[in-house]
Amino acid sequence: MRSFLFYFLTVLLAVFCLSSCKQSVSDQTTAPGDTNHVAEAFGGHWIIKDYIDQLLQFHSISGIQEGLEEIYIKPEVDSIYFTNGFEEVGFGFKRLNDTILQVEKFNQDSLTNFVLSTQEHALSVLSYKDISAQKTVVFSKVDTSNEISESLFLYQPVTNRHIIAGNYTLTEPEEATVVFEKDGKITGWKDYQHYELCIAGDCRNFFDKQDLITLSTSEKTEDFLLVKEKDSYALYEVVNVNKSDEMPFYEKGKRVYLFQKKG
Repeated sequence: MRSFLFYFLTVLLAVFCLSSCKQSVSDQTTAPGDTNHVAEAFGGHWIIKDYIDQLLQFHSISGIQEGLEEIYIKPEVDSIYFTNGFEEVGFGFKRLNDTILQVEKFNQDSLTNFVLSTQEHALSVLSYKDISAQKTVVFSKVDTSNEISESLFLYQPVTNRHIIAGNYTLTEPEEATVVFEKDGKITGWKDYQHYELCIAGDCRNFFDKQDLITLSTSEKTEDFLLVKEKDSYALYEVVNVNKSDEMPFYEKGKRVYLFQKKG
């Protein structure tokens, strides 16, 4: 009887160990990756790479052929936020592993995988395949230490920094030292306190190969054409040549302001 009981307990222990080992292997294959690692790698702001590359090349929005796309990923709440400059939308995501996030019904596709990879110079890039447009969209990560924004997104200060942000001497119609800050503020200019470059939307269609800038105070808002002239920027009037009851048609008016870049 003792030998039978010993044999029975031995077999039972073996079955238990085998079951535990299988469960352990199963847990290893389905368990998510290290959360902190994923948060560090995926988390933050990503702007479409072609937009950044052309911004660096042309220092002008009008020269950019690729439309703006920015993605802001918050791994701690499993959320991804998207903007094209005039629309903003948020999605939940499912983490497949340490390099792939999956989003449902993004960009008119039923499922979209955001893939993290490393390209030249060991820079991390994020990409997804736009099935409806039959192309792969690649994003570069934004160094948030260089950008300040009151918005959820950073495309505005990033664009400002590469186009107009800096110190200037206003030479027309009067002299003054003026600073265009990255966050859209203006200091040293009695006429205006804020500016906003037209990046997306209908304002991009007003002029061909011209940048539109909106200047404002708490009491007024005015649009100007921003034209780079060697190491200076000139602001020109925006003139609607049609009647008030007609579809507006805008033309370049006279030069109003001229700024000389300092440094």
